[in-house]
Amino acid sequence: MAAYDLYIRANHERWAHIQTNQDKHAKAAHDLFDQALKVDPNYVLAIVGKGQTFNTERMHDSAFIYADKAIALDPEFNRSFGLKGYCYFLTGKNDLALDHFFKAISLPPKDDFWLWYHVAIGQVYRRVGNDAKALPYLRKGLEIGSQYLSSAYGNLALSYFNLGDYGRAEQYLGESLELEVSCWVIERYSWLLTVQGNYQEALQFADSSCPEVGCKRECSSQLFQASLLLKEFEKAEQYFYQWQNAGPQGGFIDHFMNYGIGYVYYQLGKTEEADKIFAEQIEILESASDLEWSNFFEGPRNSLLHLSRIHAFMGDK
Repeated sequence: MAAYDLYIRANHERWAHIQTNQDKHAKAAHDLFDQALKVDPNYVLAIVGKGQTFNTERMHDSAFIYADKAIALDPEFNRSFGLKGYCYFLTGKNDLALDHFFKAISLPPKDDFWLWYHVAIGQVYRRVGNDAKALPYLRKGLEIGSQYLSSAYGNLALSYFNLGDYGRAEQYLGESLELEVSCWVIERYSWLLTVQGNYQEALQFADSSCPEVGCKRECSSQLFQASLLLKEFEKAEQYFYQWQNAGPQGGFIDHFMNYGIGYVYYQLGKTEEADKIFAEQIEILESASDLEWSNFFEGPRNSLLHLSRIHAFMGDK
């Protein structure tokens, strides 16, 4: 019971880290999981929890170690295989991720995570561009009925977004926000408005949502993009500085920010700064290995898209 109590508290901190991206929550989660493992060194839930926390911190080598420990300790526990599936997913190994997620759902369901691994399968199919195949697995996640239901709605919304069904995407993102206000859903909802050309509405949504939760980085990136598209370049510059000072970076939108500011600098007459930004980003993108881009948000294809945008900004058709 003592180990279980520590596990519950640790998992709460881990979830807070996912929602806010604040390092203090990851540290608290690790501390509490470690305390649980001192009480019971073979407590598989705490071992899986440690691995999940390492994954959210992008420390995937450490997460793999804990996934293997969990599988060795309890080879019939679906969370053990689910953790390893996410390790593969987050390091770009889609086929191996699918193998482990299908193994996880083949084992007897012990908790809501059995349903969540259906969502994970849908995430893999969405990543490889097969959103139609992803939909039935993502819909299965709507049966989850727990703290993960908000994410299940959000994931389903992303596939409808990719399929061009913006109405359903907005509906499911709204359902997600009603259940739980999280940074990544705020970011996606604002982006959905932007893609439809509703720049002022996107700006107002991100601006009004930011004070509610600790999502300064995500909100600043959306405020930057909306301001850029509204041609309010001085505001965009200020939002870029807010984003730059808001915490860890990573992901497709963040890479856009690193060179999007170059376009803003050009519009403000800061051509030397713009040229320097573009040159640095071209070098980074052209020299990056596939492994460096193979996480949840990125891929070699996207690095090529970033490069094409930079050259478009520079007028190099």
